[in-house]
Amino acid sequence: MPSRLRVPVWLMGLTNLPYVLYGGVVAFAVPQLLGDRQVPEGVIAGLTAVAFSPGFWAFLFSPILMSDSADGSTQLRWPSSPRSHL
Repeated sequence: MPSRLRVPVWLMGLTNLPYVLYGGVVAFAVPQLLGDRQVPEGVIAGLTAVAFSPGFWAFLFSPILMSDSADGSTQLRWPSSPRSHL
């Protein structure tokens, strides 16, 4: 069997860079800027939660590939299903 070309781990890590930068701006920069403009803390918290919600919904509705069955077969499960932790 011919060996397959593997992508370097550091290159795979760079694919997370846009999400990390977005999260940093939403979690730190935007609340600080809004606080400097005397926006109430409740409004800042609400806006931050709304900005983070796409990542939450993407995780909740995306399938997770499970390969822990006894026969080695793989199956898709969703984290929102009651049996996803089994």
